[in-house]
Amino acid sequence: MAALWKLPVLYIFENNKYGIGTVAGARPPPASFTIRGEGYGIPGKAVDGMDVWRCRAAAAEALDYVRRARPDDP
Repeated sequence: MAALWKLPVLYIFENNKYGIGTVAGARPPPASFTIRGEGYGIPGKAVDGMDVWRCRAAAAEALDYVRRARPDDP
């Protein structure tokens, strides 16, 4: 809905290696979780969650992107 209505939303996902009760290795893996939103025009970026400085930089970059976005942007 956020993509459809062009809402300025920032989604953060953590890959904890589990799906809905299924270990990630028990199902076919997606090519990358970062590309899941591309079909909806939502960009994605993978970040090492164990590096607090990279997470901070990526969050700042993402927030800047969301704050700059205009409803008429693709």
